[in-house]
Amino acid sequence: MPTVFQDAQGVTLAIPMPGHPIPPGSEEQIKADVKVLEDLFDAHDAVFLLMDSRESRWLPTVLGSAKGKARIVPPQPVII
Repeated sequence: MPTVFQDAQGVTLAIPMPGHPIPPGSEEQIKADVKVLEDLFDAHDAVFLLMDSRESRWLPTVLGSAKGKARIVPPQPVII
């Protein structure tokens, strides 16, 4: 992607799914990661969800819908 989108960047965040345990001492980092994700959505018109599982796409999908942003999810290979 960098050859097509010169300013493309990847972001690594650790945000647990609802109902999953929050590791001790990581609450502030999780809040910071959620803030980064929200700021990215606010700053862009579309978001590529290049993730390996449905579980990792839950929050970006909900945020994108709530903020009216285009979400692009490439097809994932089926591993049997």
